[in-house]
Amino acid sequence: KVASGSSLCTECATGTFATHGAATSTGACQQCAANSNTLMTGSIMCDCNMGYTGNATSCLECPAGSFKAAKGSAACTQCSSGKHSNEQAAATATVCTECASGSYTSGDQSTCL
Repeated sequence: KVASGSSLCTECATGTFATHGAATSTGACQQCAANSNTLMTGSIMCDCNMGYTGNATSCLECPAGSFKAAKGSAACTQCSSGKHSNEQAAATATVCTECASGSYTSGDQSTCL
């Protein structure tokens, strides 16, 4: 809220957040960390984007051989057995492709051997 009185509070814009209510100015809104965002105005925290995992202050890309199809702090999901991906920050399981016949995936699912 910019001024005292009966005027409405101003919510933080999408992509920014405030950790406490009753902020006295839009200057109290903080920018989301890299690779994260808010879903709506007036948020109190940011969520990691799809393809990234961590907490609201540090979102790291999912490594090759994994993906994350939802926003938030959930862990990245490894490609299923027999599939691999060399793409980092993947947001969908479709990046995981079958290994050629007679080969198998590395321990981290990033390559076929």
